[in-house]
Amino acid sequence: MKIQTNLRLLHGPIDAAPLVNVLFLLMIFFLLGSSIVLQPGVEVKMHERIVGGGVPAGLEILTIARSGEIYFRNQKTDKASLKKALTEVSARSPHSSVILKSDNSVPNGDLISIMDIILESGLDVVLATQ
Repeated sequence: MKIQTNLRLLHGPIDAAPLVNVLFLLMIFFLLGSSIVLQPGVEVKMHERIVGGGVPAGLEILTIARSGEIYFRNQKTDKASLKKALTEVSARSPHSSVILKSDNSVPNGDLISIMDIILESGLDVVLATQ
């Protein structure tokens, strides 16, 4: 027994509106979902890491340039005034952290002395890597 149907396939033009809507939604999803954070300041080539993890935005950033210059809040500073500024930050928010960005050519002794200053002021240190 053969069943007959009256259905025929329609071969019309493809409607582009749903396709464009989906593409715009995907574009918005990826633009809003990406975590691009531009940080102004001195350009340094940071150490590379194997295992990654994110750091929340809004933390204090301390940068040690290749030449050994220290920048805190985009201002060039020395170790004495850095200690004073970090003590003020610690008094305002005692459980805060400092992101330490250093060029990979900075000697380890300089890096550790800056880390000691941060830790002595009562703040936590987060080493920034690529």
